[in-house]
Amino acid sequence: MSDPLKRISVVAANGSVSYTPEEVYERFVARFKGFTDEELIGAFNRDVGNPGWVSARASYHVALHREFKLRGFDCSAMAEFGWSLRSKIKLIGNVVLPLADVDAKPSRKEPRRTRRGPGKST
Repeated sequence: MSDPLKRISVVAANGSVSYTPEEVYERFVARFKGFTDEELIGAFNRDVGNPGWVSARASYHVALHREFKLRGFDCSAMAEFGWSLRSKIKLIGNVVLPLADVDAKPSRKEPRRTRRGPGKST
């Protein structure tokens, strides 16, 4: 049996269970294999902005990043800000982009309108 100090306790509905960091990582790897591309992006986006960091969260993101690579996602746009949890992401084709980059480009079909005072737009 491994050192109890190197185990992660997880409280489940039926009681407490203990895993090593490697076991936690492997559980995330197995889970992410069954996800659709949209579910993978959602898994990342649900964790954006959450404060704090624990080893299980690190395992989650390492396994998630691994699955992105295995699927051939182009994460080069994420290299600008690292594997940051400050911005949600979107998958366009096989390219992973921060939503700030996606949303910053207004559609040519609909011009951006700004408000000037109460009830007035330009």
